[in-house]
Amino acid sequence: MNCNCSLTAYPSISVSNFASDWSDGRAFCALVHHFRPDMVDRIMLLQREECPKLALELAAKLNIQIDSNLFAGSKPDFRRVMAAVFELYKKLELTEQEC
Repeated sequence: MNCNCSLTAYPSISVSNFASDWSDGRAFCALVHHFRPDMVDRIMLLQREECPKLALELAAKLNIQIDSNLFAGSKPDFRRVMAAVFELYKKLELTEQEC
């Protein structure tokens, strides 16, 4: 699971850890956009204030159970972030294979 490979098209989003780099929800939204651009308007990735809410909405649409506070702090628990990203990859890889 190499998130950086999937996020190379998003130069404003850098991921080097599973904690603070995920805190604003933008990396999560960018991963969704990478696999399912129909679900996320790319311009939304520039709106930091909107991304935490958008990330939760996308997770709900993809039936991924994540804590509503995951993107609320400056340094979320890396284990919870890793679990959410793993679930996201599982869902999106299945979706990609079905298309």
